[in-house]
Amino acid sequence: NVTRNAEVTGDLTVNGGDTIFQNASVDRDTTLTIKSGATTMDAVISLWGNNGATAGDEWEIRAKADNVLTVGNDVNTAGTYVPMLTLTPDATAVNSKAEFVGDLWVHGTSIKLGGDTTITYSSDTLTITEGTIELVGTATVSNGLGVTGAITGSSTINATTSVSSAQ
Repeated sequence: NVTRNAEVTGDLTVNGGDTIFQNASVDRDTTLTIKSGATTMDAVISLWGNNGATAGDEWEIRAKADNVLTVGNDVNTAGTYVPMLTLTPDATAVNSKAEFVGDLWVHGTSIKLGGDTTITYSSDTLTITEGTIELVGTATVSNGLGVTGAITGSSTINATTSVSSAQ
């Protein structure tokens, strides 16, 4: 039992069951800090399910020296982590980025963007609530297009089914 501060130089391996960090003080948070060895190195947490036996069992959370946080998996090649989520901070928080590789599945019914824009899905209908929606390029509609408000365009609007506008 260690009842005060403990310092380990080199690697620390804990064999056995759970490792619990508990703060006995009710007026302080408990903090686990993982620091890189030098200012140019990353801090990494590796999580291995199934003892890392096969590709896809390992996950990595990496706080990179360039201020970027990644979450990666080794599903393609065991031991080689590919970032699936990348968080890039900015001094102005709204300019920060969250990048997902692959599909984003949202199991709720809406996505809120900024203050007023909402994308909602219900009963096979996708609704975008925004003052102006600009489509750049070609839009293909296969089962009709309903528009509340004016339809304006600087080029041709082609439709093989119905286009309706309620003004």
